[in-house]
Amino acid sequence: MLFSFIFGIHYIFKYGGYFYIIFYFLIFFHLFFLDYSIFNSNLNLNYYHQGEVIKSYSKSCFVKEDNQIYFLIFDDYCTDLIPHTIISFDCNYYKINNEYDSFNSFLLANHTIYYGYCDTYKIDKSPNKSFRNYIYFNLIDQENFYEKVTILFLFKKETIYNEQIFEQFEKLGISFLIIISGFHIFLIIKINELWINFIFKRKCLQIFLLFLIVNYYLYFFFFPNTGIKAACNYFINQNKKIKKGKYNSLAFTALIFLIYNPYLGLQSGLILSFLISFFYKFSSDLKIKNKFIKSLFINLFIFLITFPFIINWQGYDNLLAPFICFVLNPFIKFTYYLLFISIFFSFSWEIIQYLLIPFFTLFYLLKDTYLLINFAIFTFLQIFVYEQFILIILLIEKKYLIYN
Repeated sequence: MLFSFIFGIHYIFKYGGYFYIIFYFLIFFHLFFLDYSIFNSNLNLNYYHQGEVIKSYSKSCFVKEDNQIYFLIFDDYCTDLIPHTIISFDCNYYKINNEYDSFNSFLLANHTIYYGYCDTYKIDKSPNKSFRNYIYFNLIDQENFYEKVTILFLFKKETIYNEQIFEQFEKLGISFLIIISGFHIFLIIKINELWINFIFKRKCLQIFLLFLIVNYYLYFFFFPNTGIKAACNYFINQNKKIKKGKYNSLAFTALIFLIYNPYLGLQSGLILSFLISFFYKFSSDLKIKNKFIKSLFINLFIFLITFPFIINWQGYDNLLAPFICFVLNPFIKFTYYLLFISIFFSFSWEIIQYLLIPFFTLFYLLKDTYLLINFAIFTFLQIFVYEQFILIILLIEKKYLIYN
C-alpha cells in the first residue's frame, strides 16, 4: 500500500490539484475522527460479558458489546463462530500499549484498542439461516479431506483437522498463496467470463454481472480485505481514463481504503497484498522471452517482497520458497478452480476431494524441501526501508530486462 499511496499522490496531483487536496482532507479528517472515537471510549471492567461476533478467525474474534468493539483470544479453535453469533464469555479486557507493533495496528484497523483472553464461550444465539451459513456449517461438521482443504483455502481458518496442512504451508514459506487476494479474484472472474461473454454482448452488462458475482463470492467468504482490494482494483481499472496509467487503479484503490479507514495502512497483510499487486503490474513490462526464466524471476522477487512479513508472522522463512511456488502454483490454481465451483454444490464434495489428491501428493513429496532462515523481527520503519531498497533494485534491473 505504501508504493500505491505514493503513486496515488503522483497521479492525483497530475490530473488535478483539487482532488489531491480533497483526498488528503478526507483521510486526515477520518483519521482524526477515528482517533477521537477509539481512544476516548470507555473500558468495560466487567468480568462477565455477552456480545455479538462481528469478525472471526481460527482462535480469535472481534465482538461488539454495548456498541464497543473488543478482540477476544481463545485457547482453542473457534471455527463455529461467524458474524452475527451472540456469545457469552468470562474475561477481563486490557488496553493496548502506546508502541507500534503488528498486534496494535491490527486492533486499530478494526476500530478497537481493547483485547481479552478467554478460556471458553457459550453460543447464546446462532446467526440467521442463509445459504452461506448453511454451507459453512456443513463444511465444519465434516471430517473429510474436502472440508480440510476448503475451510483453509477459502475461509482461511485452521481447525484440528487441517492444522498440519497449514503448518506445512508456513514451513515451506508459501502461506500467502492461501489468502483470498488478486490471484483468486482473477480466477473467479475467469471462471465466469466465459459464459457471461458468450450470452451477453454488451460490455457494460458483462462488467455489471461480473461485479455482482465477485461481490457474492466476497460475501460468501466474509469479505476478506485483500479480496475487496483485488475486486476494487479490477473494476476501477475498467475505466478507460484510469486504465491509461498502469498504476492508477491500484493507487485509487489504496486511497479508497485509506479514506475508509486510515489505520488499514498499518495492516501488514493488506500492505503485502498491495506490494505484490504493484510488482505484478511492474513485471508486465519485462520482455523476457523464456517463460521459465520469467516465472522464476517473478517468484524470486515475490519471495524478496514477502520476506520481512513472513519473518514477522512466523519468525523464519524458507529460502527455497521461490522454487516451491514455481512448482506448486499451477496445482494451486487448479485446486482453486475446483473449490470455487464445487463449494456451492455439496453433493459434489465427495467426488471433488479425489481430484485434489494429485496436488496434495506432490505437496507432501515437497514437504521436506526447505532451508529455513531465522531472522529478527522487522520494525515498520525497517520494512519501509527494505521495500524501498527492493524497489530501487527493480528500477535498476527494469531497463536491462526490457531492452535486452
